[in-house]
Amino acid sequence: MNDTEHFGPLFKTIGTATDSNISRQLQKTGLTSAQMFILHFLSHHTQEEIYQKDIEDALELSHATVAGIISRLENKNFIRLVPSERDKRCKQIVATSKAKETDAETGRVIRDAEQKLLADFSEEETEQLRSYLKRILFNLGIEMPKKPVLKEDGQ
Repeated sequence: MNDTEHFGPLFKTIGTATDSNISRQLQKTGLTSAQMFILHFLSHHTQEEIYQKDIEDALELSHATVAGIISRLENKNFIRLVPSERDKRCKQIVATSKAKETDAETGRVIRDAEQKLLADFSEEETEQLRSYLKRILFNLGIEMPKKPVLKEDGQ
């Protein structure tokens, strides 16, 4: 391995560049990339009750981070907090019609970002990369979320 090219900085630079690209494309919606991923997650899990803990687990974010994002999304009328039928102490997070209308745009932004990342990769190389990245996560002791963060439209 070339000592000047460690993997950590490469992963960080890819993540930062991807986040910046997504944020630029989302400016007109008033959403950050983190808010967009949460809304996309909610919009594609409408048949399930989703709570803050589900989002924390799916996106690997801290309680404080998700609480702040949820508060901002509620203030922007993208979500509603509804008392759970099973446990009134818990608040179910529900995407509003505004969030659902915005989801087509967020889905496009996600697809565009991934296409940009994988532009010169064959389908086989893309699957290999996905496999390698999952193996890296496994090596780090990180499990893939039980509920997919992102689903293709119509799923």
